[in-house]
Parts: sequence; structure tokens; C-alpha cells
Amino acid sequence: MFGLQRQTEPASSHQHQQVLSQDLSQYEDEVVLRFNWTEPEHGQIFKSAAERLVLDLWNLYEPEMADVRIHKQRIRDLLKLLPKQMRDKRRWDFNIPDVQWAVVNSLPISSRHEQEFFDDYRPLRDIYAWMSKMEKKHELLKVENLGLTSEGNELKALRVGSGKTKVVVAGGVQAREWLTVSSTLYAVNCLLNEDPQLLRKHVTVYFVPIVNPDGYEYTWTTDRLWKKNRQATGVALCSGIDINQSLNFDDGEDISQCSENYGGRTPHEALEARHMAHLMNRTSSKTLINFESYSQRIVMPKNYKKDLTKQIRQTTGRDYQMSASDGTSWAVKLPDIERNGFLAHKKYIKEMGEEAHKILQVILSSL
Repeated sequence: MFGLQRQTEPASSHQHQQVLSQDLSQYEDEVVLRFNWTEPEHGQIFKSAAERLVLDLWNLYEPEMADVRIHKQRIRDLLKLLPKQMRDKRRWDFNIPDVQWAVVNSLPISSRHEQEFFDDYRPLRDIYAWMSKMEKKHELLKVENLGLTSEGNELKALRVGSGKTKVVVAGGVQAREWLTVSSTLYAVNCLLNEDPQLLRKHVTVYFVPIVNPDGYEYTWTTDRLWKKNRQATGVALCSGIDINQSLNFDDGEDISQCSENYGGRTPHEALEARHMAHLMNRTSSKTLINFESYSQRIVMPKNYKKDLTKQIRQTTGRDYQMSASDGTSWAVKLPDIERNGFLAHKKYIKEMGEEAHKILQVILSSL
């Protein structure tokens, strides 16, 4: 159907059908390249080259590597902009050799048989319905509306717990990071069932599982790899603001509206960033934990003095790289399953959801 040969889980036409009707030809002959470097300045050189060609950078902020989505015919153009050391074939390879196939393999499947909620990825309407259902089921949970997006979608949060320490947990900041949405929701479910005392006596957690509802819906209808929100930028063909960049606005960074990393011209220009900042202020939350894909790294605030490396390893069974940054936010970057980047298969939803829960247990207990 798509001119692709690989298939890890064949879907019977009698039992299953694709629930999306995107134009998958937009990903034809695209690949994701992974570049590694040893010189610190090479990271900025690579970023500048990718921005110049208006490429889609993945994993932009890792210190010694980055992935970039690119059409095969443009690889030579990118290499021409890089120094000789970075062009060396030992410094780069094909992380995803067939983006079109990876997209197809990540799409949800609709079954005629009843599925559990976490058996597959879910559209926005189903997620909001699940949140309402959970509110009726658990006394410790309350759904809150944080405001509207530029396309009129509600930005919703789950207030979970009644403890003194206030924490905000975010997922789905980048629209294409479906695994962070499901992992955040799964963690809510686990905390309610397994850690009620932590929620009653120690913390109140405001979960925002889909910070980017407009972009998330767009990944279901039009472009599975869309990153930004859908807000107008003043350039007709370049809509969308990177919400993460808008939350961490850098006045000294001049980026084109067409860039995947465009964060707006003023702080919190993205409506979703504005709503999140208001939530932090209204609740006096000092901690924001943002679940992201992908790299198996945890970035914590510089002023946080505890070393959680051993606890995270003992709890998850994985070695997460730990680093620090300015500000009060945490970034929990989940593992790259099967080197599929943002396109993790649905079979990892529960595994990564449990991973998110375990990491949250460690962080929340330490606050």
C-alpha cells in the first residue's frame, strides 16, 4: 500500500483498520540522521546549518549528538555546511532509515473488539473523556480547565492529591510526542492506585497530559510529525509556536517563524505557555516536571542538591544520564525505544507509563 516491505505486527483487514487518513507521501524518501561530535562548538555549528536549511531537528539539546529529519536528496546540502570532522562518515549514520515506515508503524489501530484505554494511543476527545471518567471515580482527582487555545480547544489539567507541596507535571508539549501523553496519563492512574498516602499527605500534583491540544489533534489528522502549536505567527505558510521555547523565552535568540524552534517574539506568546505560567503562579508551584521524548536523560534544576542517580537506577533498572540546568524545571526524557525517536510503537505505552510512574515516585518523594 505504501511501497514498504517491513511489518512488525501485521494488521488483519477483517479485525483492524487505520484510524488516520493522513497523506503519508509527505514522508517519502525522508530519513533521520544521527550526528555525533567531540568538539563543543560543533553543536552550535550543526544547529545553525539545520536552521539555515529549515530542517526538523530532533533531540536538539543533547551535548554530544543530535538527530535531524531530512529528505535523502538534501543530505549533501547539509554536509556541505559542516566542517570536515563532522562530515566524516564515522560521525553520522541513519538513525531512522525510512521515516515513512516509522510513521505508519506508530499509527493507532482501531479494533472491533473492546480495548483497554492504554492498549493504544488515543485522540484528544477520548483522553478528555477518560479524564472526566477518572474524576467521577476518584475523590483525590479533579479536572480543571486552564483556558482556551488559539483553535478553541480546552487546555485541561488533572489536580491529583491534597498535600502541601504543589507540583506541575506536563506531557505532550511537542505535539508529536504521543508517548509522553500516554506516559503521563498512565502515571496518574498508577499514583492513584498505588500511592494514595503520598498524594494525601505530601503532594498535590497538577497533571497537564496534553499541553499542546491543537498540535496534538493536527498530528492525528494531517501531519504525524508536527511539533509546534497551531497559533498564527504573522507568516501565512509558517504557523505554530514552539511551546517549550515560549515557556523558556530567550530574548537574544532571533529565529525565523518558519523554524521548528520558533518560540515567538515575546515571553509566553504561545497561549498554552501563558496558561501554564498562570497555573504555576496560581498554585504557587515551585516545580515543573516535563516528560519528553527521547534520550534517557533527566535534567534537574541547578539548585536541587540531592543525587537521585542511584534511586532512579534501582527503581527503573536503567541508567539515566543526569544533568543540571538553570531554572526550576525538570525534564524527564524517556528512552528511545528501538531507535524510533518520536515514533514509538504502541506496545511500549504501558512499559513507558510504568517508567514515568517510577521516576515520579522518586522525584515527588524527594521534594
